[in-house]
Amino acid sequence: MRISNTSLALLAIGLFAIIIYYVHHNTSGKDLYEIDAGFLVFGVIVLTIPFGLVMGVLVGRIFAEKFVAGIFMGRSYPDTRKYSRARMLVIEEKFEDAIHEFMQILEKHPGDCQSQEEIARICADNLKDYSRAIMEYEKLLAMKIDDNTAANALNRLADIHCDHYNDTYTAAEPLEEIIRRFPDTPHAQRARIRLDAMRKSR
Repeated sequence: MRISNTSLALLAIGLFAIIIYYVHHNTSGKDLYEIDAGFLVFGVIVLTIPFGLVMGVLVGRIFAEKFVAGIFMGRSYPDTRKYSRARMLVIEEKFEDAIHEFMQILEKHPGDCQSQEEIARICADNLKDYSRAIMEYEKLLAMKIDDNTAANALNRLADIHCDHYNDTYTAAEPLEEIIRRFPDTPHAQRARIRLDAMRKSR
């Protein structure tokens, strides 16, 4: 069950109010010097620990979301808050939930290639579902993407076919695609090196 930051804040305020009422009820009619010192210490402990714990969780969640968002500040995302939540789910190893979050972003922003790339990466690296990863990388390649993203997706397809299916013939196809699409670039040079190594290993 997920607890929102608002719910945590309300819980903290509620605990604070209950403890204040309890302290007031038990000290009503007494001057401060008449209150037992042990009771005062107990009241401070009872007041501080639960309130501090709840506020610590609240502040920790906010900081974690800001930290994750900061890691990716150099890139532009259509829904930064939702993207940060999805990345937090990956860190927590809740991979299917993370994919669901990215898919929700894609429903609102169908051209968001970053979210599509994250889905493909999770399928390949975390879930080890390579057939699904292939489909997701192919969806990414069908989008309007920059050359670096396209070359990376094609290289990932080559990795999956070569390393996980031991199929160097199918793995060669995305590398040949890189050479066709990006001739006279470092992407093409690296693809040729990989192709030569694959052919020698057959």
